[in-house]
Amino acid sequence: MISMRLFYTTFRVLAILKCEKIILINANTFPRMCYNAPMQKLMMETPRVAITLSSTIKTMREMMQGVMQYARLHGPWAIHLTEGRPFEQNASDLRAWKCTGMIGSVKSPAIRRHLKDYRFPIISVNELSETLEGEAELGGRLLNRFVAHVECDNRTLGELAARHFLEDGFTSFAYIGESRGLRWSTERGKSFIKAVRRRGFDCVAYPLAPKGVRDDVTAERRLLGDWLRKLPEGTAVFAANDIRGRQVLDVCAELGIAVPKHLSVLACDNDEMICETSLPKLSSIAVSSMPAGIAAAELLDRAMHGRIRRRKPLLITYGPTHVVRRESSARTVRGNPFVERALDCIRLNTNHHLTVEALAKQLHISRRMLEIQFRKALGCTVKDEIMRQRLELAKELLVGSGDSLESIAAACGFSAFSHFSTAFKRRFGITPSAFRRQR
Repeated sequence: MISMRLFYTTFRVLAILKCEKIILINANTFPRMCYNAPMQKLMMETPRVAITLSSTIKTMREMMQGVMQYARLHGPWAIHLTEGRPFEQNASDLRAWKCTGMIGSVKSPAIRRHLKDYRFPIISVNELSETLEGEAELGGRLLNRFVAHVECDNRTLGELAARHFLEDGFTSFAYIGESRGLRWSTERGKSFIKAVRRRGFDCVAYPLAPKGVRDDVTAERRLLGDWLRKLPEGTAVFAANDIRGRQVLDVCAELGIAVPKHLSVLACDNDEMICETSLPKLSSIAVSSMPAGIAAAELLDRAMHGRIRRRKPLLITYGPTHVVRRESSARTVRGNPFVERALDCIRLNTNHHLTVEALAKQLHISRRMLEIQFRKALGCTVKDEIMRQRLELAKELLVGSGDSLESIAAACGFSAFSHFSTAFKRRFGITPSAFRRQR
């Protein structure tokens, strides 16, 4: 009788070889069958995959992780990696490398030069419009080459940014796009502006700088500074990505524009290296792209083995999970020092069971007066605001950590998981476990 350990190893190897049936084999023949003949055949047929994803962009790094994870579990794959680093080696013609599939950008001159001659399946990333234009130029001859296109769901990103600010009570809004007006940046801006206007508010967009200025950071920052000075106090600013958001914070610091008191700033991608080192720390929308990398790798794998025959490419999308609120979009109340101090105290104590009485005592004000000030400034009770901040922290932990639901409930100041689950569902219309699964 075969041991459980041997059974598990057999299952694992046969799964790698993509056998549809699991066959229990004799322990004496197992090493020869699974490691000699099948592995030799597998190595001769190893897919050769080119990955052209920039490691300087967080979402692309995570997508690359997804591709690598799939290759590790379902490979092996021989991989040629192009990260966009200076002086890195590039394959001038992927045909000479005997490439069997590709995931990533097709913008490089070397790839563009031979693209029409490639016969292997390709999955392009964040270049849908450019790829379609290329197909039109070549008379549609590339259609059967592209298995899928991977795109960011920019519409949902813009809507989430608008909702973040609207829930905080803002009535003045601005959008600052990427300096060259790239398509993804324009889409985020249009979605943000549309969502704001649906609620009856206006939104101004930072205009595209003249061509001679767009790539000159010093000259463009002067224009950005002049534009930021004109925004009314209390404006909610959405920046296209974290790099742009950090530029906004730097310019505000140079001009003496207080963030978040005068302007509240939110960016996108949640690159912690950028967000956590900004002054103040930059709030950002977290984007999950690793699942898209896994899905792209699986599709490419099927295409390389001839199991996909489509005339039109598929579309894989990735999008936001939640807003990571930091200091740049911290909720503030101008002209009411009691409420401002109360909000700071609540933010610092979201992991404790903070009561209204304890908060009033800490602020040296009566509970009744504190409630009156909150109603006047925020239109809600102190208890409502405490619960809101605790549940917002819970959302971040549910998506950004692997902690158990019970641990998250305790970390957010709930004495019992049942209380946490009830409050979460009442506010968001979904249970904590279902919220985590969705993301």
